[in-house]
Amino acid sequence: MSDRLILVVDDDEPVRSATVDLLTSFGFSCEAFISAEAYLQSDAANQTSCLILNVRMPGLSALELQRVLADQGCPVPIIFITVFPNGRVRRQAIKGGAICYLPKPYRAEELLDCVRLALERSRPKDIDSCPASHRLTQKSEVRDDERISRRFKESATLF
Repeated sequence: MSDRLILVVDDDEPVRSATVDLLTSFGFSCEAFISAEAYLQSDAANQTSCLILNVRMPGLSALELQRVLADQGCPVPIIFITVFPNGRVRRQAIKGGAICYLPKPYRAEELLDCVRLALERSRPKDIDSCPASHRLTQKSEVRDDERISRRFKESATLF
């Protein structure tokens, strides 16, 4: 199991669960939150190696959370997911430093490629520039894809 923590923030419980199941089947350590506010109030926020954010959520949106983290000087790699793709929102997310912007439905491999890229960009040098309350954990790499569960291998589309 990887010590690098991937956090999934999505108000849609089935998507949250499926995303966590997929990532843990590849050996990633994951936690899930129903809202951006719940994430910010959690103890896990100080260990984030990668965030997967649903664009539209009640309360603080994914773009707003991205801005909060940037304002705090916390360079957390973010992957945006959405059922409502929008060019303007995509441009804002990418301009703000997002690693990926994935419209749903997307293939499991697309998300995994984005997570790998996010973890590559999550460097030890980032730890010192992030406030203690949002420090990233920089440890081991993820295990090989050989341990993926059969249900995700057979599924072309995750969501």
